[in-house]
Amino acid sequence: MGRTPSNRRLTSSHGSDAVKPLTPPNYLKASGKRTWKRLWEAGRVWLGPPDEPAVKAVCEQVDQISDLRGMAAQVERPELEQKYLHAIQAAEKSLMSSLSELGFSPVAQARLGFTVSQVAEAESGPRRRGRRRTTETTHD
Repeated sequence: MGRTPSNRRLTSSHGSDAVKPLTPPNYLKASGKRTWKRLWEAGRVWLGPPDEPAVKAVCEQVDQISDLRGMAAQVERPELEQKYLHAIQAAEKSLMSSLSELGFSPVAQARLGFTVSQVAEAESGPRRRGRRRTTETTHD
């Protein structure tokens, strides 16, 4: 995925090596497009154009989870709602695995050769600060 750890350089959002977000695919829904933007912004220090197919897949997963949530909210039979909830949980587990593969966990960032302080330093700047919740990406 992207550049190898040995030749990845952490940069600020204004650094010359910072990757600008690519244009999201038109077929993504609102939740997928929001996730696309967030992933490219948050992962700008390690994501690159070769990561685009994996980012697309994550955004598609987010759209699917959003759709499942919408369907679960519309069913009236408790047993059917439980099936949707189980499907949502399985999809969220898969999403978390995909996000980790893209470097969005402390363990994954360590595998890439980054320390928490390096990532935090590269993220400092004019961006909004605050805790990112991965569950936010699954809601419309």
